[in-house]
Amino acid sequence: LWTSANAKEEDAEESSVTRHLQRHSASLVYVSSDKTLESMQEYLRPNWMSVPFDSPDRSKLKQHFRTCAKNELDDLNMEDRDREIPALLVLCGETHQVLTYHGVEDIKQRGADALPHWLQLAEELVVKEKDDEEEGE
Repeated sequence: LWTSANAKEEDAEESSVTRHLQRHSASLVYVSSDKTLESMQEYLRPNWMSVPFDSPDRSKLKQHFRTCAKNELDDLNMEDRDREIPALLVLCGETHQVLTYHGVEDIKQRGADALPHWLQLAEELVVKEKDDEEEGE
């Protein structure tokens, strides 16, 4: 999940990662913290999926992952948050568990190599879950 109010400085890294996402059938879902639909549409990239601006799911996701802009805390009935924006939370598509809460840092440090790193984390998680299931039987 990518949430941002004004994080244009990551554009170069984002475009490289976005190209890799397309090749690996991964998805980026944008959860906007923009104040208006127009500003959300300005920031949204052509190949990103997004939670609709007027959807209650935007708030639910921010509350669930405790990630939002500081000025949203009151509207979300949150006293505090675990992550500020911009934030990139990477989830495993198979297990839906969080692989990392540090996607922005991963992209800054690894660039396009962040995606293979996340795919490796996902593979390890799936293998671990299968091993745990087999042990429980």
